[in-house]
Amino acid sequence: MYEEDVQPKPVAHNKSASDAALEFAKHLITLSSGVVALSATFVSRLTDAQWWSVVPLLLAWLSLTASVFGGLKTLSLVIKSRLLNTNDWSKNPGERWARLSRWAFLAGVVLFAVFATTVLIAERHIEVTSSGSDSPLEFP
Repeated sequence: MYEEDVQPKPVAHNKSASDAALEFAKHLITLSSGVVALSATFVSRLTDAQWWSVVPLLLAWLSLTASVFGGLKTLSLVIKSRLLNTNDWSKNPGERWARLSRWAFLAGVVLFAVFATTVLIAERHIEVTSSGSDSPLEFP
């Protein structure tokens, strides 16, 4: 009797795995959408930016949009498998969409960090050259 209590139940395990996948997909969708929306709000401040400094931002938006799309597809497959009571959402297409969402999100965050660093360095370079300092990387 005690051994039966210790053994995990396969259906409950699949349900908890799909619950975790649903929550993870929701978080990726929310975070990706938030980064895109917040950065789009301040894009008007980039009027003086060089074209090459905006490329990482555009790539980040593309990547984060792919993450949202992959997350939505993952949510759809999890919900469909629950409605059909099959719990096979993580097979082939579900696994691919979840992987796309995760890696696209990570790529988007890295690209956004590259963009932010590029803009900060460019602004610092403009401040230093306008103040007459010899070294563009000289910090006070």
